[in-house]
Amino acid sequence: GLEGIATRELMTDGEVVDIDGKFKIKKGYGLWNATSNSYQLDEEGNIVHSYTETGITREKEEIGDPELQVVPYKKLFHLKIEVNPGAVTGDSGILEIVVMSESNSADRSGYTSVSLEVQTIYDIQFSTDVDLHYTLEYPDKKTILVDVINQGNVRTQFNVLTPEGLRGWSVSLDYANGSCTSNSDGLRCWLDVGDSIGLIVDVRPSYEAEVKDNFTFTLSVEPVETGVIDRENIEFSVLGEPYAGAFGLGIQQEHIKSGMYLLIILIFLGVIYQGAKPTLREMNAKSSAKRQLIYTEKLASAKESGFVRSMSVRVSPIPYRTPVRQWLIFTPLTLGLYPIVTMYKWGEELKKNLDIGPGGAKNLLFFIIPLFNIYWLFKFIGIVRELESKTMHETKLSGSSPIIWFILGVLVFPALGIAAFMGGALYMIPVVTSFPSFLSIPILAIFYLFVTWIFALPGYKIWSLLQNSMNDSWTIWFGKSA
Repeated sequence: GLEGIATRELMTDGEVVDIDGKFKIKKGYGLWNATSNSYQLDEEGNIVHSYTETGITREKEEIGDPELQVVPYKKLFHLKIEVNPGAVTGDSGILEIVVMSESNSADRSGYTSVSLEVQTIYDIQFSTDVDLHYTLEYPDKKTILVDVINQGNVRTQFNVLTPEGLRGWSVSLDYANGSCTSNSDGLRCWLDVGDSIGLIVDVRPSYEAEVKDNFTFTLSVEPVETGVIDRENIEFSVLGEPYAGAFGLGIQQEHIKSGMYLLIILIFLGVIYQGAKPTLREMNAKSSAKRQLIYTEKLASAKESGFVRSMSVRVSPIPYRTPVRQWLIFTPLTLGLYPIVTMYKWGEELKKNLDIGPGGAKNLLFFIIPLFNIYWLFKFIGIVRELESKTMHETKLSGSSPIIWFILGVLVFPALGIAAFMGGALYMIPVVTSFPSFLSIPILAIFYLFVTWIFALPGYKIWSLLQNSMNDSWTIWFGKSA
């Protein structure tokens, strides 16, 4: 009844026998050995047998093994039914099994039947002995090894679906063994019944990741024949953490590289400075002589106006300060602290030498109080003008330049800075996307400095008016240029 659907195979005593063959079966009793799970054999290898229960009991006593059990003799047959590869789901049949005595073939009471229905099972599963939670340090990747097993009953073709990335994370698939090909969705593989394929899952964080982030993704497998109906999923989570750095101080490789570059630049600048030192000294001497000549003329003009110097010093106690150096060199090198120190010194020098103004601490405090510092700016301009009147000379500070630059700094230059930033940003986008980083980063830095200077120019101009006025006044007052 299984023709074309399945094949049959009969076995007894570990050997394949003819399914239509004849077999001699002993009548009576035997001794069952539970240890070997078989009938007890004598010294010649024959089954210990008796036609009567009394006789087999006597055999047991002679052997002297109380573990042996007296049981009716039976012969065990194994019937193996194997479905043909060509059978499809829904094929069915009934196999009739009849055992009859050769002496009485009319007695067919030894009858049973086996009902067989073919069903194709597509069952692709992930192995259960895999970790689901991982950690990594930026910018390293995490490689996850996971096995896929065919627990169905037919050779199966299936897809392994690549998860989508999120927040800069990405997932890529590969295989360690088996038969697979890549496609747009991930991998397509074949698996025989009971076999497995090792998948290699590489998880990469965003290149710019700097804060702790937990990325969760789902890996899926599905048979090509049934699709999502028999899809199996497994969820992994990868916790990304910033690199602890050297000595656990958070010093990353990028920081070390930047530090090395900075050290090389400093050494290079030091070498240049040593080579240019004589030239710089000569330039400084010429500049000092030129300033001395200019201030000699100004001192003479002040004396004509009635100024009388009340003290004589060999060297001016107040240093000559150049606004360009103050803004472009000293302020960046001190991370913005230099102007704070300078404003304190301005107030302290005026108070100590001429008893003008509130002193260094109050002057600094008034300059850093929001909104009040606008009032104090013009108040301080008045104090410096008072210094000019005491030294009987005038600079641009005494004119309308301060108020003009203040108005420009409030109304005009912010608008120019915003317009330059918006317009420049549109041109910077193709620069960043098209140029390599070693070119685009310097260009962006120059653009940033240009926009920053537009916003800062009015403040620099007012600062320059104040500093140059005090340079002139102190030179006249002490009769020396620092």
